This record gives sequence, C-alpha cells and structure tokens, in this order.
Amino acid sequence: FSSLLYPFINFAILVGGLFFLLRTPTKVFVRGRHDSLKDELDHISEVLTRFQCRYLVCDSIGWALDGAAESQEAAATYFRAARQLTVGSLHIAHIPKPQEGGGRKEIFGSTFFRAGARSTWFIEKATENPPGQIRFGLHQRKNQDGEDGTSLGYAILFEKHKTFLQSLDINSVDELAAQLPLLTRLKRFIREHGAKTVKELGEETDATKATVRAVLSKHKSQFLRLNGKV
Repeated sequence: FSSLLYPFINFAILVGGLFFLLRTPTKVFVRGRHDSLKDELDHISEVLTRFQCRYLVCDSIGWALDGAAESQEAAATYFRAARQLTVGSLHIAHIPKPQEGGGRKEIFGSTFFRAGARSTWFIEKATENPPGQIRFGLHQRKNQDGEDGTSLGYAILFEKHKTFLQSLDINSVDELAAQLPLLTRLKRFIREHGAKTVKELGEETDATKATVRAVLSKHKSQFLRLNGKV
C-alpha cells in the first residue's frame, strides 16, 4: 500500500507547487533590474508579508549594495535596511582572493561588514579532494550571542543519480584543520604531542610567538605552564 501512496503524495505536492507558481504573477518574484536592498525594502517587506515568509536569504550582498563594497557607508546602509525587516535573514557574500602576506580574511576585504553582522561564518573548500567529493569547512568568525570559534566539517558526495551531504571530522583534512582558530590548533597540538615552548607552538601552527603568547594569555585558565613550556 505504501509503495502506491508515496508516489501519489509526491505527485500531489508537485501539482500543488505548479498551481501556486502559475497562479502567482512572475513579476512578484523576478525583478527586471538590480536595486540596492535599501531601494527594494518596501517591495521585499510586501512579499514577506503576503506569503508569510519567516526567513530571507540574500545572495549575494554585492548586488544589493548602495555604493562601493569596501566602503563603510555601503555596509552601514545595507545593515540598516536589513534590520528593518521583520524576519531572520542569511546574507551571502564573497571574500577577495588571498594576497601575499596573509592577514585575516574579510567580507569584500572590508572590516565594516564583520562589524555590522551579528554572526559571520566563512566557508573554506579543500583544494585537494577524493574523486566524486567536495570537502569543506564552516568556520564561525563572529558570534554576538556567545563565544565564536565553532568549526564544522562536511563533504558533498556525488554519485550517479544522487548527491549526499555528510558530516566530516575537520581535523582529518589537514588543509581544513589549518583554518581552525589558533586556540583550537594549540590545544590539539599540545594534546597530541605534549608540552611545548612558545617558539615550538608558533612553528607548528604558523603563528608568530607574539600571537601565540596573546592567545595563551587570553585563555590562561585553559593552559598550564611548567619549566618554560605549555
């Protein structure tokens, strides 16, 4: 009986979805031009209310900015508009390609978007992956409601007729583990290799001695110093 019921349910959902789309004017969802979020705020609010939407995804922020992406004014205007909406929202953006010398990655290379966001997550894809897989890490760089530093690993598996998403131990992929917060990497290295000097910890984590000392000092209750080692 169930083998007959499930296809019928799927078919009914498909028909219902098509009926909804066909009875709703396409112009409600499709815009003929790209305006900033500030300029589209009234229209978006109307759509959210009309269809009782509870969440909004903006992809990508770059198309919805009013001004240069790296400017403080563009970030401030965007977030002022976003916070006038009455639903939760996810805003997707891009970061510039890595430059020589490294440094912290920022949205559009600007600190203003990080400052305005309540929570930021960065996606890092592994450059080397097994056949039929894409492995990536999600790293929380800011969390206004608590401590940041959460990192999650996932793998997308591609098969002939199916695609799967499965969790992944981020420490099992060196390239992804290297993107973990320094505090997490220090704890892992000490746990696996025993007490080390600040110099040795810096060499292992590719961090300067000053940076390692700063992290150890900030989280001194989590470490034990003995005979010049941590």
